[in-house]
Amino acid sequence: MDTEKRRIIVQEIEHWRRNRLLPEQYCDFLQNLYRTPEAEGAKPILGIPSDRIVNARPRTWLLIIAIVGIICYIGFYFTSFPEPLQIAVSAVLVLAFYLAGTRFRHRKPQLSFALLAAGALTAPGAAFYFLSGTEPRQFVYGLFFLMVALFWMATGIASRFSAFHFSGWGVLALLYGWLLHHSGSAAGMARLQLSWLPLGLVIGWTGLMLLNRSRQNGQVLLATGASLWLAPEIYGLLATELAPTGLQGLLAAKIAVAGLALYASRKKWIEWIG
Repeated sequence: MDTEKRRIIVQEIEHWRRNRLLPEQYCDFLQNLYRTPEAEGAKPILGIPSDRIVNARPRTWLLIIAIVGIICYIGFYFTSFPEPLQIAVSAVLVLAFYLAGTRFRHRKPQLSFALLAAGALTAPGAAFYFLSGTEPRQFVYGLFFLMVALFWMATGIASRFSAFHFSGWGVLALLYGWLLHHSGSAAGMARLQLSWLPLGLVIGWTGLMLLNRSRQNGQVLLATGASLWLAPEIYGLLATELAPTGLQGLLAAKIAVAGLALYASRKKWIEWIG
């Protein structure tokens, strides 16, 4: 059988997997029958063939790093907007994410995952921000967002839709930051790093251990642990009185280090998440 016919069959099996027309173990078996080594190397990651990621030029990675950094810094100026404008922008952004994610749910599932996850994280994040000044019912708000996080995690695991599983962990991270802020236990730079980085390491290591037993859930935990790499600086800029210049410089350095590490180890992590 030629390569093109194998590619079409593998794509059809992926369609069966996404729509749960066959159990996952049957899809794995069929893919192992029809996938060639070349096709396996070209398996898409978030809609991009893995061989393109492996062979991407360094300037492409530098461009991605720069875009991520620009988005982070632009987000910090959000607080300078008037409050009605902040609410309007947040609502429109969440609605746009959900509408776009729903539209691409079947045609481009990877893009749909990213959009729905962004909307699911933006909504509680904005709620935390706007409710941060209301002191009387802090326990109620914390309990509410804990229930939301657990609901999203359970929904994502049961429906095998990673966007909501990942969003549940994101809300738990927001809740953890909220508790840190009110306990005052992360005042210094060193304590700030120690409050987040070991937690991300444990979550990421757990995800790595789960890859062979529950690949999708393991990937979510790996992504969650990796995301916490930048959490200390983002938390410090938003919720502490530490010098913003030092935090911004450290954030830029961490983004650069993460980009270089992803580029250097791209063959390994593509194998993990592929």
